[in-house]
Amino acid sequence: MFGGVEKTESLKQADRKLVENTLAYGITVEEGAERMIARGWQFMDEGQPGMAMRRFNQAWLLDPGNGSSYWGMAAAVWDRDAVWDREKAFVQAEDLFLRAKALLPENADLQIDFGRLYGHAEKPDKAAVHYRRALEIDPQVRDGLRNLAIAHLDMGELDQACRYAEQAAAGGNPPEAWFFAEVRARGRQC
Repeated sequence: MFGGVEKTESLKQADRKLVENTLAYGITVEEGAERMIARGWQFMDEGQPGMAMRRFNQAWLLDPGNGSSYWGMAAAVWDRDAVWDREKAFVQAEDLFLRAKALLPENADLQIDFGRLYGHAEKPDKAAVHYRRALEIDPQVRDGLRNLAIAHLDMGELDQACRYAEQAAAGGNPPEAWFFAEVRARGRQC
């Protein structure tokens, strides 16, 4: 999909074959894309981001308007490439997340994952923006308060970090033990 590489004729033929096979299977390209996205997330869960990237890319080929394919590619490119070239992986993942967000502006889980990217890139202020947006969309979103507590800890805002950690704990999803140890190391108790 990306990289500025012109596809060979055999790759173009494979793309056409994917669409033909999907339709021959009796499903729409949109349904086929959803199936590819589901399989991509399965590969991510199995720790195979390269295989996941292939499925998300096939989903994009079938339905370029499906924001979940961009979301999946963003997660896969970060997991696959950050160990080799962190900066390049971040730029690519951020671009893909922005594309996904444009198509899925009200998806709280997407906002959480986008925030995680900024957290991994040591940009807690930007991470916090996405965690807050996720909580606006869905106050019960998974990891929203917990991740917001961590972002505020990373920004050195211990009072806010503790406040969000307490809210996360009340909701049954507190930060891990390292969080509280780090807060104590900085002279505060949650």
